[in-house]
Amino acid sequence: MRVELYRSGDADVLRARAAAARLLYGSDDPSQQELEAGVAAWSLVHGLATLWLNGNLPERLGRDPEQITRMVATHLRPPAPGQAASPVRGEAAPARSPQAGRTGTCARERGAATMDGGQMQYPLPGAFPTMLWFFLWILSAFLVVWIISDVFRGRDLSGLSKAKILA
Repeated sequence: MRVELYRSGDADVLRARAAAARLLYGSDDPSQQELEAGVAAWSLVHGLATLWLNGNLPERLGRDPEQITRMVATHLRPPAPGQAASPVRGEAAPARSPQAGRTGTCARERGAATMDGGQMQYPLPGAFPTMLWFFLWILSAFLVVWIISDVFRGRDLSGLSKAKILA
């Protein structure tokens, strides 16, 4: 995703966001539990897609991303009504305040390294033109040095003529 191309107020973007939210959360106005389950599913799919694209998934899971997603998604299920979400399937987690364990700032605000390395500000397709311009810059510097050395190496020009050519 290129952040500079994203227009959050665009009508098409707003319609697409609303349609995606209906699919993800199950309704136009999701409950807190539906919202949490939708974000968990969204996180799972994005994390799984990143692992698959980077080739970091174990080979025993297979090569088909759709099949892998279906296998992994079976481990997700919303908690029963009145039961807190649990990290272990089938066990109730102790109730916890939303602020428990928080230090007041997120890892990025503290300048700590994050798992994703922060937001990517330089997309990969932009690397080729940058490398091309860098190569052309080095080539032009090489040509300038070559021309200057050729001018000074020549015996058919006087010192004043060489100075005029370089000026």
